[in-house]
Amino acid sequence: MGPSRCARTATCSGCGGASPPTVHTLLDRLLVAALIEGRSCERFRLLARATRGSALGGFYEDLYAAEARHYAFFTEIAGAIAPETQVAKRFRELARFEGELVAELPHGPRIH
Repeated sequence: MGPSRCARTATCSGCGGASPPTVHTLLDRLLVAALIEGRSCERFRLLARATRGSALGGFYEDLYAAEARHYAFFTEIAGAIAPETQVAKRFRELARFEGELVAELPHGPRIH
C-alpha cells in the first residue's frame, strides 16, 4: 500500500522535481509530513477519548502521543531550515491546500 492520494498530491505540490532538493522543497516535505502526523494525532485523540478506560483506549493514547511527537519533530526541523515566519506562512498555505484535497475525497475512514 503506497501513500494516500492526498499525501502523494500534497507532497508533489510545488516540488518541481528539483535535484538536489531546494530549501523550499525540503520545507514543503517537512510540513506535509507534519500535516499528516497532525491529522493522525487528531484522529487518535478522538479514538482515545471514545475508548477511555479500556485497554484499547490506552493503545490509542500511546499512538496519539507518538503522532504528537512526530508532528513536533517535523515542525522543529522545518523551523531549523527556514525562518519561523516563512514556516508558519507555508504551513497555512499547505493546510489550505490539504483542505481542498480532502474536500474532494470520498467519505471514509482515514488513518495513515
